[in-house]
Amino acid sequence: MKFGIWDKENFIGILTPKNYIQYKAFPGEHLFLARAENWAVIKGSLEAGKTYYILASPRMGAWKARVAMEVLRPDDPRLNEWMRSLTPSTVDPGKRDAYVQEWLEPVRKAVENIEAGRADFIVINPSDGK
Repeated sequence: MKFGIWDKENFIGILTPKNYIQYKAFPGEHLFLARAENWAVIKGSLEAGKTYYILASPRMGAWKARVAMEVLRPDDPRLNEWMRSLTPSTVDPGKRDAYVQEWLEPVRKAVENIEAGRADFIVINPSDGK
């Protein structure tokens, strides 16, 4: 199971089991998308100097895995254990451009649907960071 993770049209990385992605986002509005059989979306505003956590997890799909995302509160008791047991994920620079080229148009269409109110999303609030 691999999920492509995006911040609007900015490719962040590929999330795989037993890994996490660390992403330094600028303050302000963001639209985080995860791609599998479906799109999972988190939208909201981030504050400078805070750390936010988003959990992406697989769900059963018709043809392949689906993805769900949820905003984790910084006091979630699972975070410490997860961060000790997971490994940071990095993008292979040799594969990055081809992946972005392949998925950029579907990402743009997903963003268009979200911004037009034709897709659901979860909200991340500035207070969700620490």
